[in-house]
Amino acid sequence: MRKVSGLMNSYFQRKLLTEEFSVETKGLPVKKRKGSVGWEKKEDPPRFYRKIKFTDHDVFINFVVALLQYEDKVKHNAKIIIGYPEIVIQVWTHGLEDITNLDTKYVQEVNYLLDELA
Repeated sequence: MRKVSGLMNSYFQRKLLTEEFSVETKGLPVKKRKGSVGWEKKEDPPRFYRKIKFTDHDVFINFVVALLQYEDKVKHNAKIIIGYPEIVIQVWTHGLEDITNLDTKYVQEVNYLLDELA
């Protein structure tokens, strides 16, 4: 049985070879929290980047657990650097080396989790 991530990778490879693949990112829900930097769009590769600072250790732990559960559910992983009181998240679709709808949804989920845990 093939994993979903393998199927998606094949899909993206076919898409990349057969047609232009771009995703509109205007209107991305960018929210700032006290003590944190909002989402930035970085290059090389194109990706969303955010550093989040926490003041409460329990909220920090709950956020990390919820984020990892979300990643497991959707099978889409970000590069995450965890070191209390900060978390750095960089997300992009690795197979394409670009930002896709999966990444936009990931950003929205992070914003939702932060709002819920605040």
